Amino acid sequence: MTMKCLILLKAPVCQQAGWTRVNHLGNSRSGYPLNYTMELPYFQDGMERRCVLRIRYNISTDDYDPWTADSALNENRINGIRSPITQNPYVDVGSITNGPLKLAINTAQFGRTFQDRSHVYILKPRPPQNGLINGVGVQIDNVNIYNVNVRGKRGNIVQVYPAVEYDFVPNRLYITDADVVHFQWTG
Repeated sequence: MTMKCLILLKAPVCQQAGWTRVNHLGNSRSGYPLNYTMELPYFQDGMERRCVLRIRYNISTDDYDPWTADSALNENRINGIRSPITQNPYVDVGSITNGPLKLAINTAQFGRTFQDRSHVYILKPRPPQNGLINGVGVQIDNVNIYNVNVRGKRGNIVQVYPAVEYDFVPNRLYITDADVVHFQWTG
């Protein structure tokens, strides 16, 4: 077993995601995908670093009052406590001929962590040599590098649903003539 030194970075970012309509494929009010621009850490010693990125995506629902609902409302038939949400309940919709309507409700889908993903990646040092940008010599160490990636699947929206059509992320990128763009492509 090899001992390695852990380099502590700034505290992780924890923030509320932008608003998106239910089942709207993650697009924001502007019609562009919600995203987060991450600035990669820079290590001056030029060594490769293994990094871990953990992303948690929590959903909130308005199916019950989140400010007053807590574990005291968990189903407990011995004490006569009924949960405000039940699995596949029958609801009287006022039909005289058909009786109650069964709703397809999965209680495991309410107010839970929807995604919890961890990714391990390696940060490689920038090349030590200088480069040319628009015919001008620059030190690669002093330029901004922007990553343009792809998302989605090949096909039209009907074929790829619930994913999205093949698309570049970010959709809009504002750069100067001194910046570098790195295209990362999968698929």
